[in-house]
Amino acid sequence: AAGVNIYSNSSQPGAYANRVVIRGTATVNSSSNPLYVVDGVVMEDFHLLNPNDIERIEVLKDASSAAIYGARGANGVILVTTKRGSKDGTKTVSYQASASVSSPQRFMDVLDANEWVEAFMIGLENENRWHGKKWSLNKKDWFNDANYFDSNGDPLYNTDWQREATRTTLSHNHQLNIQQGDENSSIGAFINYTDQQGIVNNTNNKRINGKLAYDVTPKEWLTASINLTANHTWGQYTPEDGGGQDARRTMIEMIPWYPIYDAAGNYTSSASSTVSEELGFEGMSNPVAILDKQKRMRYNTQIFGNAALTFHIADGLDLKTQFGIDNHKKAYKGYSSIILNNLS
Repeated sequence: AAGVNIYSNSSQPGAYANRVVIRGTATVNSSSNPLYVVDGVVMEDFHLLNPNDIERIEVLKDASSAAIYGARGANGVILVTTKRGSKDGTKTVSYQASASVSSPQRFMDVLDANEWVEAFMIGLENENRWHGKKWSLNKKDWFNDANYFDSNGDPLYNTDWQREATRTTLSHNHQLNIQQGDENSSIGAFINYTDQQGIVNNTNNKRINGKLAYDVTPKEWLTASINLTANHTWGQYTPEDGGGQDARRTMIEMIPWYPIYDAAGNYTSSASSTVSEELGFEGMSNPVAILDKQKRMRYNTQIFGNAALTFHIADGLDLKTQFGIDNHKKAYKGYSSIILNNLS
């Protein structure tokens, strides 16, 4: 939609919600997120909603159309209508499935093991020339740990940590829809399971979602509807917003002449070699060990829905009273509205 920009700052599954900006950023310190209204109820944490349940999306961009939502709609309003039961008297059962493959597209160009040793020796040569040092320029004097170097001081291992800490993944999604009904009543049940695997080792996000929608017209002047959605997401992630001992950092900075495991089968670290102290390495774990051993789990459970009564007062004039629930923000709201339909 024109004027709507969507930003994704991370491809890590389930870790961060996409950022949506309507008509540009209008604030520095406050949130620029639009207001999400799902089936007439304001919904927090919209990214937890199952996309397969969405029937229609409408974006209110101008101030006049969003005015009924007050200050909350200052950044624009996104109206979402979810799927419901059928109205044509039929019963429909449908199943949809999809699968996708993901892999890293580019890697940073960093020093390999031999280039690392060469750069170190050039550094010593420059210090001797320009700073009056008298370092030995025989690399055998520096790289003499037989576990990692040969008799000439050349590395025995050459590890590409970016490739070792990432992978090619297969993700899949399954959706089951059951819809039936006629003009007087309808019901729809929707079940979804999603398994999204991240390209960084041992990262993933899984979601199971259930939705129930029921509409009934007991009288010509009254319509009742119930909409209930429950979803649970869980998964493992790795931090992307800092340094420290995070895999995002160590897969770039870990020393390339270290293998993943030492001779005893233990994970290596920057202190595994006898030369590490003399060379003054910063303490650092290798990224494969971080991703294998650290368990950073994220869990989210959300129950969202609404119940509504619509009174058809006159032709083109409805009174709708509605009660909504969003347990993720512990919000329970009831309100009424007058709806004018097709009035000339």
